[in-house]
Formats: sequence, C-alpha cells, structure tokens
Amino acid sequence: MQGFNMELGYDKKVLVAHYIDELVKRFKIDIDSEDKEALVKETQNVVELIAKENFLSSQQLKQDTKDSLEKELATKEFVRSEVERAKTDLIKWIVGMQLAVGGLIVALIKFL
Repeated sequence: MQGFNMELGYDKKVLVAHYIDELVKRFKIDIDSEDKEALVKETQNVVELIAKENFLSSQQLKQDTKDSLEKELATKEFVRSEVERAKTDLIKWIVGMQLAVGGLIVALIKFL
C-alpha cells in the first residue's frame, strides 16, 4: 500500500477516508462527520501498525505458502520410488499366492 501511495502521491489519510466513504455508501451506514473522522484516524493507526509490525507482508505470506506447499507436495522422485516399492510388493504377493495355490493343488491331487 505504501508503494501505491507514493506512486499516486496520495496521503494515507486521504486514501483511508476514501475507502471509508465507499464503505459507508455501499452499506448505507448513517455516520456523522465526527465519527467518520475518528474512524478514519483509527483505521489509519491500524494500517500504520500493520505496516510497521509487518504483520501482513505479501512477500512473507508468499514464502510461507510456498514453503507449506513444498512440504505437502510430492516430488517426482518420491512418487517414482513409492510406485517402484508398490510394484515390488505386489510382485512378491503375486508370486507368494501362486506358490500357495500351486501347493494347494498338489495337496489336493495327492489327497484324491
């Protein structure tokens, strides 16, 4: 927001007042000039506090989101290794089951 103010040459108070005017019009709120001025002042204080404390840094939010997604997303190497492991386990089970069925058939033939 600070870069926006500097580019257009607007004062923060003017911008805050404009936004509050738009909100008042949009939501059809009845507010007198003293309350409006107090609201503008308080809103400006909050905006300055946020900017000062850097609570909502867009770069920080972007980096946090990126880090979170990188932790959650699977890489191609991870997926390939998991698929390879699953294929190996599946082959072991298929071979084991075939041997068990073969043994069962041999046992049944001997029994008869």
